[in-house]
Amino acid sequence: MSRPEPVFLLPRPARVGQTGGLPAGILRTMRPQQWIKNVFVFAGLVFARAFLYPHGILLALWAFAVFCVLSSAVYCLNDYVDRDRDRLHPRKRFRPIASGVVPAAVGLSLAIGLGVGGLAASLGLGWDFFGIASVYLGLNIVYSFGLKHVSLWDALTVAAGFVLRALAGTAALHVVASPWLLVCTYLVALYLSLGKRWSDAVHLAPEERVYRRAALVYEPNLVRTFMQVVMATTLMSYSLYAAQGPHSPWMLVTLPFVIYGLFHYQHMVESRSLGGAPESAIFQDRAFLLNAAGFVIAALCVLLASGAR
Repeated sequence: MSRPEPVFLLPRPARVGQTGGLPAGILRTMRPQQWIKNVFVFAGLVFARAFLYPHGILLALWAFAVFCVLSSAVYCLNDYVDRDRDRLHPRKRFRPIASGVVPAAVGLSLAIGLGVGGLAASLGLGWDFFGIASVYLGLNIVYSFGLKHVSLWDALTVAAGFVLRALAGTAALHVVASPWLLVCTYLVALYLSLGKRWSDAVHLAPEERVYRRAALVYEPNLVRTFMQVVMATTLMSYSLYAAQGPHSPWMLVTLPFVIYGLFHYQHMVESRSLGGAPESAIFQDRAFLLNAAGFVIAALCVLLASGAR
């Protein structure tokens, strides 16, 4: 008697086809397109004016590379842990581990190898940096195994990861982390994370809601309220930094760019339904990019002028 075929809620995706085989599957699992999130490591380089020194730039690039490796380790672990549930998701079933292009054992080995390698490389930047990198990796392991399914804590944990990136950047340069930098980084990251949760609560299909348990308890109007509170707190915190921080009062010239960025992102999330993938939405929006460039130029001018005095 022949053995019955297993039943799937969705058709099993092709193992190779458009995926490009094992090497391409491994690269996709590492998600290099997400490395842009690690630019928060450079915050200390900019605001401590360490970019004026080649050695500072090299240390910051080293720190950035370490966090790219560690974040890829986290993505590999996440895909390994969620592989069975990903197969039930309309889009995520095509992820390399879920689709079978990358065997589960290879995905787990890759996660362990990248994690150990990243931590080993972090030792070259000092024990403080190594400690922060270890906390970042440990926090994301806890996130992958449970916190990602706990409402609010999922967003709070993601935002904490960005603070650890910024803190690691200052540790790599052996400069003191400004409380203003950490607070503003956390609030901005939390705001972006809540925008993604709002988008999930509004736009996820019923079968996708079953997949993402935390989305089941997010009520869109409540999340919008959370976003507005965090936006107001972010603006207040940045305004206080600009007016009373080490580069005041000239840093106030950057405040309009911050206000526009937050307001425009809210518009992107609610009116254009772009909150589901904030990193993609931001880099595809010309107005947002021009505003970000204006902020960077204005901030650099203030920082350079402050150093000249």
